[in-house]
Amino acid sequence: MNHGELIRKLRLERGITQEQLCHKITSRTALTNLEKQNSRISFEILLQYLSRMNIRLDEYYLMYTDHESREKRSISLALPHIYASGDTAIQKDLEKYKEKYNETKDLFFYFVYIQLSILKMKKNGDFNSSYLSNEIEFLKGYLDRVETWGRFEIALFSNSLFLFPDDFIEEIFDRVISKLLRLQDEPIFSKDLTLFLINCLSLSFERNNIEFIRVVLPYLLKQCKSEKELYEKTMYLFFLGLLDCTAGNAQGKEKMDRALLIFRSLDETAKARSLEQFVERVMRDNGYTIKQA
Repeated sequence: MNHGELIRKLRLERGITQEQLCHKITSRTALTNLEKQNSRISFEILLQYLSRMNIRLDEYYLMYTDHESREKRSISLALPHIYASGDTAIQKDLEKYKEKYNETKDLFFYFVYIQLSILKMKKNGDFNSSYLSNEIEFLKGYLDRVETWGRFEIALFSNSLFLFPDDFIEEIFDRVISKLLRLQDEPIFSKDLTLFLINCLSLSFERNNIEFIRVVLPYLLKQCKSEKELYEKTMYLFFLGLLDCTAGNAQGKEKMDRALLIFRSLDETAKARSLEQFVERVMRDNGYTIKQA
């Protein structure tokens, strides 16, 4: 479906006549030519048409690129499940996305291929950046070159944090936070913010960057603003307990246990187990000991 066909479909579904839609925007002839011949119109005129029909630009984009957007959204949602699957399945997806990139030259598929390649090595405990040095340098160069980050760049950075040194992450942190805070009233951006904060906290605990943890944790607390944010509240309680444990506070284990109990009560036993393993790794690698209350 082209732009003209979509505008006509949206107009008719809303019971709006051509005269009503183009009133004080364009001539009726211009609208007719768009709908029947898909003639070109300016971006400003498109925005005015959409405003007259009470349709937001992001909604229109999803309607216009419905198949492509659904495909990319489904891939993004599937990444954690792909990572959790066996090596054979991961290798199959690696080949698929590399082939998809060669076919379309769409960087989305290339970056999915890079992320899966890295995750596969990390999962097998044999991550060596030299094996993917060209790909990693390309990813870093892309993020460094693009100043106007959108959701794609934020998600890419969030999923690849461990590739960057702490000083670079802390430098970029304010840029990402300021953008997501402006948009956090939109549910999708609020989820992006939560994921970014959790990834920052997880990596900072692994690297024992306590100072940065204390910077990030209050932002996660701000995400717990209503009773709907159960996941955010539980993860905040977990990280707060872990921070207490690193400081030798015996109350920390109690907080973590409460968080893990919540996940188990919601039948999220795999999540609870992965967090337990995370705690064991952080405490062992950084020389901490959990004190009992």
